[in-house]
Amino acid sequence: MRHLTAGAYATTAQGEDRYACAQDAVRRMIDRLVADHDLSPEQAYYLCSVAGDLKISRVVMSRMVVAFYLPRSVLAA
Repeated sequence: MRHLTAGAYATTAQGEDRYACAQDAVRRMIDRLVADHDLSPEQAYYLCSVAGDLKISRVVMSRMVVAFYLPRSVLAA
């Protein structure tokens, strides 16, 4: 799932495994950067590693939502 917040792009993943959710959220952001911003997968990965922020957004019983945020300002030309 992709979202646009006031100051950041965000992708989310949900499930029972926190680590798998974090990986999925980052992968979704990389895919978005490649598709929407003409970056190579390697460039998108590097950008996410230095400018991204992972957060556990919600936990209900054993399921959780993990969000990955990337500030819009890092993509401004």
